[in-house]
Amino acid sequence: MDFGLYLRNKREEKGISTRELSKRIGKSSNYISSLENGRTKLPSPAVAKKILEELSIEKIPEVMVEFKIIEKKDRVRVLFEMDDESKKQEMIDSINQSIEQMDIEMLSAFYGVLKRHKDVVMNVNHLEDTDKRSLNSFKDYLDYLVNKE
Repeated sequence: MDFGLYLRNKREEKGISTRELSKRIGKSSNYISSLENGRTKLPSPAVAKKILEELSIEKIPEVMVEFKIIEKKDRVRVLFEMDDESKKQEMIDSINQSIEQMDIEMLSAFYGVLKRHKDVVMNVNHLEDTDKRSLNSFKDYLDYLVNKE
């Protein structure tokens, strides 16, 4: 299944018209129709995220990876770009679930990384308010860790 068909199925399941969805995300109904019919390639990550949020899709980063809107390494970045606290919590729960499946060696390595960088981890919100470069460096580091797997 491609993203357009997925979008149409989810939109119809929710009983939302293309016109209504287009208003919610700030795009034309022709754009939504073009996506659904495959005339428009994949949307940008920002637009895809808006669409998926409006359709109340769970696990947005995973859906975006599945349809190759973002790469697997970018799913951590999506967490930081989420405005909705429930979406952040959902991603955190997913991370926790991954941690629960790690063997003792992996857990030990993960713990070591977090311990070495706990001051950064504990102050992510503060970093976002004060220094975007620091936050971007932290995001890049997290991306690096995710890519190592």
